Amino acid sequence: MREGYRSIGRSLILLTLSAHAMACGPSSNAAGSTEDPKQQAALTACTADIDRTNGKACAKEGMACDFVVACEALSQLAQCTCNGGRFACTDSTGEVLPGSPPQCVKNAAPSTEPCPTTLADASGVTCDTLGRSCFFEGDLCPERSFEIHLLDYCQCARSSAGKLAYVCTKAMCNPALQ
Repeated sequence: MREGYRSIGRSLILLTLSAHAMACGPSSNAAGSTEDPKQQAALTACTADIDRTNGKACAKEGMACDFVVACEALSQLAQCTCNGGRFACTDSTGEVLPGSPPQCVKNAAPSTEPCPTTLADASGVTCDTLGRSCFFEGDLCPERSFEIHLLDYCQCARSSAGKLAYVCTKAMCNPALQ
């Protein structure tokens, strides 16, 4: 009988200690936790949006996450890169401070000037709207069974000198099929 009381006594002591540990332990105040945000677990993968990434701790130096930013008719990109153990983000305008939304570069108005008449006329010529494309009828390739001309094109891009000029691409027939 005495053994039974000892067993019950031990159980009560263990139960009391467990209840006390739960009431006073670190997990007792999970809802009102004042854990330092700098001590949060480091991100090991990209999140769904920039707000959950920018300024957060990261686990892999150099890891980059891209985010699409809706800007008027066209979308632009923002990127967060793990640098020094934290994600730092940039958008089309520069640095994005944690807690701030990404900004958009204003889209240029469409060009009102006509495209040059030929690929040769366009190549290297200055242009006024970044990304503007002009298309030209290209070669007719002998390996094709029907008459369709290739499509050559020029796109307005920034040169190494920083000026806008057409960069042209001539579509080539496939010599392996000739």
